[in-house]
Amino acid sequence: MNKILSLSFLFLFSSLAHANRWGLGVSYLYNQMVYKEAALMNEKGHLNGIGADFLFNFNPIFQLNLQGKWLNGNLEYSGATFSGTPLSQTTKDVVTEYRGLLAMKLGRLHFYSGYGQRYWFDDLVISYRREETYHYIPIGTRLILRPFYLSYEFRHFLDGLNSSHMGDIGGGRHDVTMKQKSGKGYSLELGHLTQLGRFDVKIAVSYEYWNIENSVTSNDGVNTLVEPHNSTNTYGASIGLFY
Repeated sequence: MNKILSLSFLFLFSSLAHANRWGLGVSYLYNQMVYKEAALMNEKGHLNGIGADFLFNFNPIFQLNLQGKWLNGNLEYSGATFSGTPLSQTTKDVVTEYRGLLAMKLGRLHFYSGYGQRYWFDDLVISYRREETYHYIPIGTRLILRPFYLSYEFRHFLDGLNSSHMGDIGGGRHDVTMKQKSGKGYSLELGHLTQLGRFDVKIAVSYEYWNIENSVTSNDGVNTLVEPHNSTNTYGASIGLFY
């Protein structure tokens, strides 16, 4: 088994060493995010952060792309307490996303798929903290007509997990986790590429959408809770430098 693994790693690194091109990219990201739970509550505001790309072209057709993005900022919460009292406040938020993609390049058309994980930390400050994690399979296509490109991506939802720190409230409550089994998402991106010596400057606008169904229920020691059916709309802009 060890010999097989060693040969596999040697083959992988040999392929990378003889690849036609590798690439690195870093971007500044701006997102306007709107999260809604039906008529119960909403959060909206802007986040800023950075994105990173790491590329390996194994040959003229197949490409590996590793992506990450990290954003933080503040959203405005509008909803109510458990007793029904209206509540508005400013939250502290962090959004991260990690993806591994394998692309097939056929002229101006690129097709890709892989795995993605989206994480949102939402600190309601005067109430409790909550965390949302989505696992999904991106399936996308990109049309490149330099200097422009257009991407569409369907996101097949695998599962999600809401972790609500109800112990922050006290009164006999404890932290709970609620599994999310059904949902869907997609994204669109329009970009412009400009060559600057050995670099590409990318300017892009994007739209991302998530729609997640009710989670399974969980009891926090006082109430039986559910993460309700919700949607997230994110409008983005970015500027990046790619080598």
